[in-house]
Amino acid sequence: MTYEEIIKLDDLKDRETLLKEYYEKEVKVLDWMYDENLTQIIVFKDRTEYKHNNEYHRLDGPAIDNNYGDGSYYINGQIMRYDEWKILSTKIMRELKLTRALK
Repeated sequence: MTYEEIIKLDDLKDRETLLKEYYEKEVKVLDWMYDENLTQIIVFKDRTEYKHNNEYHRLDGPAIDNNYGDGSYYINGQIMRYDEWKILSTKIMRELKLTRALK
């Protein structure tokens, strides 16, 4: 199955499982090098991936951002639908801003 076919799957759990298999078998990536608490932005020819602590994570957009306008939304490594992501990411960002303001 190609990357493009995988990211078009409706079932989020199947998509996540197949993406991991794709990276291991096709891309030959078993793990990314990272530093603790470091946010990574990994740019590929066809997409940009955002990770935090070696898990897909992004609060201001899709964690897997495809060049043709589609993407997959993750928070702390958990894939979710856009509507779920929007509610949770907004809540987290508000809490972060409040915490910073109170310091």
